Amino acid sequence: MPAPDQSIVKKIRLPQILPVFLGLLVFLLLQIGLFEGFGLFGVAGQAQDQRESQPKPAGLEVVLQQRAWQRLTEANDVTFPKEIRYPFIYSRKALNLTWRPGFVFAIIMFMTLVLRFLAPKTLKESTEKCREGIFLCLTAAFIFTAIVMTLTKAAFYSEALSPLGLLMTGFTQLAYLVGIAVGANAVALGLIDKLGKSGRKAELISLTITIALLSLLALIPDLGPLPRIGNRLLGILAMLGLGGLLRAKYRKERD
Repeated sequence: MPAPDQSIVKKIRLPQILPVFLGLLVFLLLQIGLFEGFGLFGVAGQAQDQRESQPKPAGLEVVLQQRAWQRLTEANDVTFPKEIRYPFIYSRKALNLTWRPGFVFAIIMFMTLVLRFLAPKTLKESTEKCREGIFLCLTAAFIFTAIVMTLTKAAFYSEALSPLGLLMTGFTQLAYLVGIAVGANAVALGLIDKLGKSGRKAELISLTITIALLSLLALIPDLGPLPRIGNRLLGILAMLGLGGLLRAKYRKERD
């Protein structure tokens, strides 16, 4: 049986497709026209009628709305305390505050346990660096602090860079919290070596006693012209641990 002629099939199907296509096009144009008509006349008129029919707010509501709008328009910039824009002054005032021993104990213990569980190798290397060279660790921490605080102060000079300054301030505080945990761990290991004991239990007991004694330093009051000696001793310990951490990281990158 011969195959059907394809040209005849095309001639038969073409007249059937064109009316359907034209019908869809006309229907689409009608839908667009109706939508535009209702949008320009019906919907706009209904919205205007609804706005006119709404009751006007009372006097108290008007006052509250004005106050809310005024606060919203005035709070268009981010402001920080004056002290935080000067990192060196901010750090000195923080050291002059009265620290609670219980809070200090909780912070140091928490940071030490976090380092022991999350970064035990880094904690061990940093502790070894602290015990090897105290002067080098303090020097490294001093240089790091001077650079970071100088950059933080420079960032606060521009309103656009103020968030960066705030971020660097938080980074410096976090670095010192890690540093005091490393320093406390170094002191605890030194105590274990003096006692001649070893083991995880001995380390935990020695660490707890060390942190408790360090927390009591916050109770030392002002001594004449020297304010809050205990807080400054804790700051030196934090610098020692931070310097050990920096030296350990620098040696690791160099190797």
